[in-house]
Amino acid sequence: GRLAIWVKEARAPGSKFKEIASIEAHSLEQGGVKDVAWCPNLSRPYEIVATCGAGAALWKVELSLPTGSERREHTPTCQLQLLKELIPPANECCPVWRCGWSLTGTALALAPEGAEVMVWKAAVAMSHSMVTAS
Repeated sequence: GRLAIWVKEARAPGSKFKEIASIEAHSLEQGGVKDVAWCPNLSRPYEIVATCGAGAALWKVELSLPTGSERREHTPTCQLQLLKELIPPANECCPVWRCGWSLTGTALALAPEGAEVMVWKAAVAMSHSMVTAS
């Protein structure tokens, strides 16, 4: 399955949503994407999205939004980049069914198949480490 970012085209009544970026996140052959969670943004110049399915991963989302008078004529652009694969697809606890961030975006909980909930904590330089599997 694909991770896709969509924006609303215009602020006029009846406006539609438009896909501005997408990337293969978890293959359909292995069950696709099961859940997506946006990390609360506390002053980062980019967004972070967690996905899960046949594994779990973190994605960097860089949005470029038009400002001022350009807002109506130009569509925002977006770049997606894999930050870290937290759980590889071949891991024995796959698939991972749910993911969710803490209120501050410093911890990510993952709920894999047949296993206990895993909590990953953010450290410096975007490194994440598992702190508990209870």
